[in-house]
Amino acid sequence: MKTLTIVLSAFLVTTLAMAADAPVQLRLDAPKHTKAPPGSATAGSTWVQFPVRVTNTSARPVWLSGYSLGSPFYSIFTRQADSGAWADRGIGYCGTGAGTHQLAPGAATTFSVSVPARYIGHQVRVELSVLDSPKDAKLITVSSDARSIK
Repeated sequence: MKTLTIVLSAFLVTTLAMAADAPVQLRLDAPKHTKAPPGSATAGSTWVQFPVRVTNTSARPVWLSGYSLGSPFYSIFTRQADSGAWADRGIGYCGTGAGTHQLAPGAATTFSVSVPARYIGHQVRVELSVLDSPKDAKLITVSSDARSIK
């Protein structure tokens, strides 16, 4: 039992330290329900859209990969319950026109993510990779907190 307590304590301290060291904070704001417009690939379907706020909490600039600061590359994960396994919802990007975009210290940007209404009752989280420099090959992955899809 003592060993389990030590292992769990070490895991918690490491997890909190990594979260505190993350250079970027992701926050999912209040969702809204939308319908896909006529002519779109999913015309008439209902979606739950979450605004995502990305804040550079570090003292140095960071870079986001994507089409712009308002359209970064991200991943969406859902799960059915608090203890369920997360499923990657596999958004694909073609990469044409993509680059790295600087987010200054203390600056913020927003973008939106959408999940189909069939996921109402599940949870969602968003992951984003950031770079310490535009030429850096080491990605730092940050994640939002889990949010209920209502």
